[in-house]
Amino acid sequence: MGKNIGFISLVLVLVLTTTCKKVDLSASKNLEAGRILVFGHGGSGFPTEKNPYPPNSASSVFRAIDFLGADGVEIDVQLSSDSVLILYHDEDLRTQTACKGCIAETSISGLANCDYRRYYHFKSNGEGIATLKDILERFKQYQTHPLVSVNVHLHYDCLPDVQLETYVHTFARSIVKLIKDYTAYDWVFVESGTPDFLNILRALDSQLKLYYDAPVTPFTVDQCLNNNWQGLISPLDEASKEHIELAHDKKLKVAVYNVKLRNEIKQAIEVNPDFIQSDNVQLLKQYLNE
Repeated sequence: MGKNIGFISLVLVLVLTTTCKKVDLSASKNLEAGRILVFGHGGSGFPTEKNPYPPNSASSVFRAIDFLGADGVEIDVQLSSDSVLILYHDEDLRTQTACKGCIAETSISGLANCDYRRYYHFKSNGEGIATLKDILERFKQYQTHPLVSVNVHLHYDCLPDVQLETYVHTFARSIVKLIKDYTAYDWVFVESGTPDFLNILRALDSQLKLYYDAPVTPFTVDQCLNNNWQGLISPLDEASKEHIELAHDKKLKVAVYNVKLRNEIKQAIEVNPDFIQSDNVQLLKQYLNE
């Protein structure tokens, strides 16, 4: 019995030692002078029992910055029918609220009573949907502005094709206006997986910082260079260290996402990105500060 306990203890020590092994940051090279910036994904990360805040909610965004100490946040943005930019991932309100319908067909007044549901419950948590203006209004008061990556997904099954083109251009103009109104060119950038949308934004305002949401490859690196985009936002498993180095050689920045677990955090740090978008901001910061 004693031998078994001793063997189990040894295994546990080995596992913990391996799990907690520090990541070597001394060789980290990127376009942020070797420092990797921490972004909360959807605010403070997608919900868990320890992080019950609705993704893209104001409470989640402010928690990431004010409590967890993230350098910035990635937030998903949709456009209401009366051209207000709101924080929400999907086009259908039913995914996170008790309301029904598509955001693109709902006015800001129609969203007023669409409170988020509690984590793993259908009851309201008492928090309403925030606007992008709400976030920028608060962050502009900070001495050091938190970075904001505005993520735009253009998948609107509820809009007929004849309306979609007008809607997309209105979406782009709304983003440009808000960033310009807050003089936020240095701390707000836009990411999208739709090249045409990025080019619409570029045509509207040459000062915008634009990032292509796509795997890091020689082809996507060339796309960024040819279209004057600032870099790439890539899933971790599609961003090799070699291709990130290629992007850096071309002065393009790279962020990686799908980063939550310990092994994902270690892998993300080791490929030397400029930013990491994580669902576990606290653990990521622990690794970076060791």
